[in-house]
Amino acid sequence: MQKGNITFRLLTDMQSDWCLTGKLNASQTGKLVILDNTGNLISRQMVKLVKGENNIPVCKDTFSNGQMHVIILYVGNDVAFTHVVMNKLFLH
Repeated sequence: MQKGNITFRLLTDMQSDWCLTGKLNASQTGKLVILDNTGNLISRQMVKLVKGENNIPVCKDTFSNGQMHVIILYVGNDVAFTHVVMNKLFLH
């Protein structure tokens, strides 16, 4: 997803943990949030984002099969990335 000069994407792999990767024009603080299908907080992680390429590990074991989850990355106070995970078994 792209917001201004911020571009992030989720890389998924069945053999390893996932990675949220993106490039920034300046160093910033971020927050990675994962919600379940009812909006309950599953995980919250503060991330230090640097100017240039960033790789944020996303543990795929955080997601339960058969449930929908939402991944949200905030950069500063802005939403820079959102993604809905329907079922981790079908992502690769």
